[in-house]
Amino acid sequence: MEYSDDVDELKAYRICCDCVGETYLSAKIEKSDKRETCTYCESEDAPTISLEELSVEIAGAFDRHYEQTSTEPDGIEYAMSKEFGWSRHGDAVANVISEAAMIDGDPAEHVRLILEQENDDFERAQMGEEGPFDDDTHYQEAGIDDQDFAARWKAFEQSLKTETRFFNNNACAILDMLFEGIAGARGREGAPVIRTCGAGSDIAHLYRARVFQSEGMLKQAIKSPDTGMGPPPTQVATAGRMNARGISVFYGATDPECDCRSETSGWKPRGHRTLRFPASGAPAGRGGASESPCDGQHL
Repeated sequence: MEYSDDVDELKAYRICCDCVGETYLSAKIEKSDKRETCTYCESEDAPTISLEELSVEIAGAFDRHYEQTSTEPDGIEYAMSKEFGWSRHGDAVANVISEAAMIDGDPAEHVRLILEQENDDFERAQMGEEGPFDDDTHYQEAGIDDQDFAARWKAFEQSLKTETRFFNNNACAILDMLFEGIAGARGREGAPVIRTCGAGSDIAHLYRARVFQSEGMLKQAIKSPDTGMGPPPTQVATAGRMNARGISVFYGATDPECDCRSETSGWKPRGHRTLRFPASGAPAGRGGASESPCDGQHL
């Protein structure tokens, strides 16, 4: 197939989800309400996006995950190049686009041409400097620089240990920075990092375990599981991983044995009884609670 050399025409090209192998991009294209013929595989009435839209996504990925490599050796590489020669680090930008988006060479080169024009700089060209999407530009995956975050986290730990724990503005600022934008964040497979639990989801219920010191308290919890197995009342809430003593917090798990072990860690069972049941949905049956903290039956 003959393709145009005109960048404005390339921007209008359409690409379908089947021509993009990267999971997140492919899923995004599949949700498109624009069903047109794909320029590359010629599938008709397929969900597509324009190549201009795809180039915006790829440019963003390059900003976040890739770095342009040097055109010349520096430091010790320069000294070694005199004897052993030197090869530029990374790969040609069109190849990196192809691998990152998992697209064929033609659409990858077309995206490069679009981004080359979008990033054109007259003064840079006059000085003979390489542009970010020139034909010979090379990129490699950027390393993760966590020095600033590591220093902040160390200060966070120190502040919680030596200063105030529950009214700590510095700790709040660090947690705000850490979780900023998490509601809309997605993993490599395109799935949200925050999962929804409950009926109709892949986590239909959670398990909740409690230790009871008397048979009377156990029977009361069986009669009223909504209160007996929910977050504990303030007067009986013990300190946990997320709360201080007296602060009511719900602890649950997706695995019943893990839940029991978490609830009973740090003490030896001496006739204590445990109770557990799926924390959402109706109780799964009737049965007694075992004396073994990790062997209780569902209600």
